[in-house]
Amino acid sequence: MSKVLTCLGCAALVLGGSALTVAPAADNKVGAEGVLKLSEQVRSKEWGELVRDGRKIAEEKNLFDLHTLFTVRRPGVTRSGLGVGESPGAVTPDGIEAKLYRLARRRLTALEMTAEGKALARMGDVTAAIAAVTASQGEEARRVPPARWQQLSKEMYVEARAFRDAVRANDLAKVQQSAAQLAGVCSQCHAAAGGRPAPPPVKPIAPAGKP
Repeated sequence: MSKVLTCLGCAALVLGGSALTVAPAADNKVGAEGVLKLSEQVRSKEWGELVRDGRKIAEEKNLFDLHTLFTVRRPGVTRSGLGVGESPGAVTPDGIEAKLYRLARRRLTALEMTAEGKALARMGDVTAAIAAVTASQGEEARRVPPARWQQLSKEMYVEARAFRDAVRANDLAKVQQSAAQLAGVCSQCHAAAGGRPAPPPVKPIAPAGKP
């Protein structure tokens, strides 16, 4: 396997933080386009098909560092990551990592779900696509056997789809629960990739007045 994804373990995180390797700006921008295209197929293709397509994206787009795709996008900056929504800054925080952990810690209100639902569903599809790209990559970074890495990648995919389904069902409690479960998988990927220490597991907090 080539040097395609030297920081793939970190990429498996829908969380954030520093990356092991910083790719050229243009590579990440082009890679983002490939991941977005794959995210549009998450609901119509099986896991195995997505993994095969994800491998092609990583190799064809010369994608060195998927992790930066999760960072907050900044208008006017060439290296534009895959933020939460289509429009930079429309959702706060705009970074997938930060948004996921906020959702896990604090349940959305009905008004917030109405305003952010479309962007959050997109975030779930993007995260599932990232999982497919990471499944067969990252030998240089990961610290676990290939079978375990593939297992974590698929768990990330499954939890990302569950999160997306909860959003589409407008189930506020399930969205919070799914965000926490997805964050848990990502913490395991942090450790498996040998990157920076993973954030501690997230304990969901019920909204005020709820048990």
